[in-house]
Amino acid sequence: MLNSGEFVKSTSNKAKIDIWLSLEDSETREEHACAIELKYFKKENQREPNNRYDVFKDLHNLENYGQFADCGFLLVATDHSHYISKDKYSENTKDFDFRHGRSYKSGTELTYRTPKPHGPPIKLKGDYEFNWREVESGLNFLLVSVTPCK
Repeated sequence: MLNSGEFVKSTSNKAKIDIWLSLEDSETREEHACAIELKYFKKENQREPNNRYDVFKDLHNLENYGQFADCGFLLVATDHSHYISKDKYSENTKDFDFRHGRSYKSGTELTYRTPKPHGPPIKLKGDYEFNWREVESGLNFLLVSVTPCK
């Protein structure tokens, strides 16, 4: 398993943030920053279940962006109901579950149990609730707020 300060995305102490916003109050010089990780999974893309692992990998990274950001968000978009409401995932990849109404409990180890795992086990520091929203275009969105650790 990766060290808590190591980013799963890069397996190092450095990571590329998809979007980073920094705001400064011009009078008080108080600064705040936000890190945002983005995912878009199309039904025609057959990277599943690796895509599910990658969502938790981004949550792990967001938790470790404390030196860069005060807050973080993961935004996932998809046109594939598999990520939202599939009845059951395989025993080998069932840990990586962010279907609608599911949750993650802090400290739970998530393991990819295949002969060639997509990545090392992941353990998150926060508790997370996964609630999807559908928009008129037929796309579904998941927005997860993450508090980075300092």
